[in-house]
Amino acid sequence: MRLLPRLLKVPLSGPFLPAPPKPRIRFKPVPQHPPIDPTRSILLTPRNVITNSSDYIHHKMRRSVFRPRNPTPLANGALDMTSHERSWWSNPYLRMLTSPIRQCLISQRNLPSDLLIRLASFRHPADPTRKKYRFGRVIAPDGILHSRFKRKRTGRAKYITCSRRAATLCVKHRWTHQLGGSAIPRLIEQISHHLRLRVLQELLLLVNALKRLQGTHVPVIRRLRRAEWAQVRDSGVIPYADAIAVLVLPPLNRNPESKQREDTTNALSDGPLEAVGPSVEPKRQVPPVCVLHRTSPSTGKEDDLLPSFFSAGDRPRHSVEKLPLFNGVPLIPHRKQRAKMYEFLTEILSLEGHARRRAGCDQSPVTDKASHAFLISASDEVDLVPLVIAMWRIRLWEGEASS
Repeated sequence: MRLLPRLLKVPLSGPFLPAPPKPRIRFKPVPQHPPIDPTRSILLTPRNVITNSSDYIHHKMRRSVFRPRNPTPLANGALDMTSHERSWWSNPYLRMLTSPIRQCLISQRNLPSDLLIRLASFRHPADPTRKKYRFGRVIAPDGILHSRFKRKRTGRAKYITCSRRAATLCVKHRWTHQLGGSAIPRLIEQISHHLRLRVLQELLLLVNALKRLQGTHVPVIRRLRRAEWAQVRDSGVIPYADAIAVLVLPPLNRNPESKQREDTTNALSDGPLEAVGPSVEPKRQVPPVCVLHRTSPSTGKEDDLLPSFFSAGDRPRHSVEKLPLFNGVPLIPHRKQRAKMYEFLTEILSLEGHARRRAGCDQSPVTDKASHAFLISASDEVDLVPLVIAMWRIRLWEGEASS
């Protein structure tokens, strides 16, 4: 109501005057310069911009996140494995079957990648002495070693069955040309070297894990007593709970010429095979890499579980749970690598011995001496399945899985 009388008094005949335009560019006033005659040098000023330039870098701080000091566990235990899940996870055969599926180059069958060998194409200079040299491609094993020590290369790759015979056929019939390159001269020896080296890498990771945990409550690796080893050897049964494998590895004798222990400096080298040293031909007959033993004595009633419509000659073998027994000499033929493997095993035994003494366990002396057989058992604190899988791949490579 106050606005209307004012509008009536405005002269309507006068010209309409718009608002004055605003300047497009507005210059801010220049700040005044500091005085040129300071009382002392700026370098003497604490936290000055010259000597403490990192304090004046513009950065953003992370958003604060509340983390309770003593979080309460979930009531339903959704993140905890059940007893069945733990038994499945500690089974090396199931773990191999759950690996990614890939196609074999030779047989064209889809198999788990733990049963295959990955061959990748690498680019390398053909003649580095020339100024303008061409780049050639070679086929070499990839992904056999642990990713902690050597990263798997991305790019074009093919898979073959984890078998020495399959790799020999691949090189002989030039299957590697499908990758656009030629195989390295010692492809078979390099694959065999990487498979053995993977076992040592898994043992090294196991030693580091036990050092962080300061031992385990239940021993993951222990020596079998001579009476226990004689019973396993005579009966062919490994009747121990939570056991996943047995490894027979005697210590190496001293060099008869130098009277010194085997030097294990370059035992974990993934370079040329000459760094490890040639394998010595054994004087005795070498046992197989792996022998499967039952977990319980045979009762002779396995055939009663099969359907009755099978004839006596056509009845298939009933699957019985068996555990692998690995022989260390054919498993790791190189003396330097085998000596390093024995060092890792003895270090694991010493770590577990210190843990038992700290826990105040019974340290009564044992009358029976220890044998050269190491019992590998599953544990809830460390994962030993990758070690057994690495040794099982050597068995596949040597062609003993078909038996």
